[in-house]
Amino acid sequence: MRQFRGNLKPDPRDEQWLTPQLVKTGAGDIEVAEFGNPNGPALILLPHGLGDWSSLNNIALDLDALKPDLRFVSLSRPGCGRTPCVREGISDPLFFEASNTVPALMDALGIEAAHLVGHADGASVALIFAGLFPDRALSVVGLSAYGFADEYLRAALESMSSLADGPQSLANFASVKDPETRFLRWREDRLWECATNWNATRFLRGVSIPFTFIQGARDELLSIDQAAAITACVQGEVCWITLQNAGHFVHLDNPQQIVMLIRRQLEQARGAVVPSVVTSDKTILRPTSKRSVPEVVRSSVPARPLLVQDEAPAWLFPA
Repeated sequence: MRQFRGNLKPDPRDEQWLTPQLVKTGAGDIEVAEFGNPNGPALILLPHGLGDWSSLNNIALDLDALKPDLRFVSLSRPGCGRTPCVREGISDPLFFEASNTVPALMDALGIEAAHLVGHADGASVALIFAGLFPDRALSVVGLSAYGFADEYLRAALESMSSLADGPQSLANFASVKDPETRFLRWREDRLWECATNWNATRFLRGVSIPFTFIQGARDELLSIDQAAAITACVQGEVCWITLQNAGHFVHLDNPQQIVMLIRRQLEQARGAVVPSVVTSDKTILRPTSKRSVPEVVRSSVPARPLLVQDEAPAWLFPA
């Protein structure tokens, strides 16, 4: 598995260097690395709350080999890499990013609409953005997304008094001069959400595009209730998968599966393909599009079935 550190990251396939740049936007400077086809459909990568632009690049580089027509835009979240912290006085940092930072970056880069892949806080930002700006989001893949603060998250945060207490992968991606201070600020933001019963699911009802939700069954921070609540709110076609041998950093624990799921999501969004739904007994159904189901019927549909397994299902891979 590739690891990327520092401000210059090599692509081991062609020995080229990916050099991030500071992009000036209406919401402030944002550190961004771009590669792929500059004229192709854009895919924006939003890492977790302590992640710089390289945090999802192991996934992006593999996707680039499979989808060379895409324009990849990897950004550093506020306070990470060279992106400044969100300015003081912002009461809801994730909402601010979704409503200001992401659209401002897209405007600065000349991107009208984009696919989004987000991890943890970044997945929440991607979903809120898609709900607020439905015409600018083509599809969303959420890795370990969360839509509300609950007791599971609070308990996890309270047990993490320092960066060293978090998942090992969390410490690997702290890319700031003073990672401990940045971690404590991130923890304070999340605890504030717990104290105020923060809930973003109301924004997700505007998400009518294809959405893939991927969660690790061993997630150290997020409960399975997050997946159930988020997928129930999203109005677009949903593929919900939980991988058994994965934690919060599901893309590091199962990189091949994640790449194939994202590829499938991109192809689905382009071709408007109705997705398969894998039931608990692992049979594959071909449902009618949710948009064709009357609201009175849709509201009575039980919770979506769940796939929990060690390996990616065979239908992820081309014949």
